[in-house]
Amino acid sequence: SVVESIGISSVVTSTGGTAYKVKITLSKKDGVDFRLEMNGDAEIIANTYSNTLFVPSDAVVEEDGGNFVWVINGGNKVSKKYEMGEEGFYALKDVSLNINKGEFVAIIGPSGSGKSTLMHVIGLLDKPSSGEVFLEGEEVHNLSEIKQAQLRNKHIGFIFQVFNLLPRTSVLENVEMPLIYSGVSKNQRGERAIKALEIVGLKDKLQNKPFQLSGGQQQRVAIARALINNPSLILADEPTGN
Repeated sequence: SVVESIGISSVVTSTGGTAYKVKITLSKKDGVDFRLEMNGDAEIIANTYSNTLFVPSDAVVEEDGGNFVWVINGGNKVSKKYEMGEEGFYALKDVSLNINKGEFVAIIGPSGSGKSTLMHVIGLLDKPSSGEVFLEGEEVHNLSEIKQAQLRNKHIGFIFQVFNLLPRTSVLENVEMPLIYSGVSKNQRGERAIKALEIVGLKDKLQNKPFQLSGGQQQRVAIARALINNPSLILADEPTGN
């Protein structure tokens, strides 16, 4: 038989992976009709990258508002090296990662594998030793600290592993904090913070201090604070730890 056409389609699975369906159309040969359960031989070759997610940025970028949120450019992979003595060590080495808008991504690995370091680089809390980092199409790894702080405030919501709540400040004031740096008026800050705390079920804890809350409640305060500016990207370190 002769292959007339090959069609490929893909679907996202329930686990967040991608399943590919390949349809091959064969022509009849020597008057033989194809029927169910006929057997044949085929060689299927797929290119894979071990422990790497790599999508070229030109394949996902669209000019009508942007189709991706976050890209660590695969063309110049990111590394983070800490100098200790003569040799030092790499917390990240040759990482290439694309995160699309609306995508939920989990970074999994043992303790010390570089998960938090990667989040700090993505979140502009740390600079890579080499490589390029982009946020919504803009190169951000070489921006000034002031500009990076402005981008963090506008585009990125953080939920830290230890929550990083201000201990002497009320729950309401903790959630309001990003809005202060955004220049939002006091009345609007209060309204938006109360609404965010209501969403996470803590409207009755507005004036409590963090030490008066359980660990789970403190995490919910951190979630409300992360959502308060409607960020493009939310980074959660060990989100299932509590």
